[in-house]
Amino acid sequence: LIEFGITYEEISLKKVLPILRFIGQIKNTFILCEGPDGLYIIDQHAAHERILFEKFMKIKSDENFQTLGILRYVDLGILKNQIILEKIEKFKEMGWDIEESATGEILVRNLPFLGIYKTREVDLNNLFETIILDLEANTDTPSNIIAKRLACNNAVKAGDKLSEKESEKLISDLEKTEVPWDPHGRPAVVKLEFDKLSRQFGR
Repeated sequence: LIEFGITYEEISLKKVLPILRFIGQIKNTFILCEGPDGLYIIDQHAAHERILFEKFMKIKSDENFQTLGILRYVDLGILKNQIILEKIEKFKEMGWDIEESATGEILVRNLPFLGIYKTREVDLNNLFETIILDLEANTDTPSNIIAKRLACNNAVKAGDKLSEKESEKLISDLEKTEVPWDPHGRPAVVKLEFDKLSRQFGR
């Protein structure tokens, strides 16, 4: 990515993030950080998606994860309800407590609590509809499809104001992830190296 003569480096698959120092939030969308070798710009939504995706994929091995009780009924119609209900075990592996109601609806009893930075009302109808579209397109394994959509749905969005503490928590969590890009393959971080920045100022 080239802009104003400066080259920004996408953090590649083989690189891990160093320890970063929070500087500030830009347009409530990007988090600016200082690293040992340059400035790092984090896409807060993409980064949070990666964090949540990995948590959902690992939650089945964590016997102590916390849940939030909601007790909500969702009715998408007989055929769509059945598509979701056929994947009950996949949802349960990711901490969701789902079952079929006596009348054939989707009954959601509990959701996993993952320490999300900004809580929002979960639009279960939209979430399940999107998961169904992805399952029908057969773009990935059912587990990955569900985890990706759960992560995207719960992640902070562009435009969400984060406090310094929330930003630092997101940075810290991202540093612990396996790879610094979102589950769809988009980069979550770009870097501007200090030596390239210095050359722009003739140093």
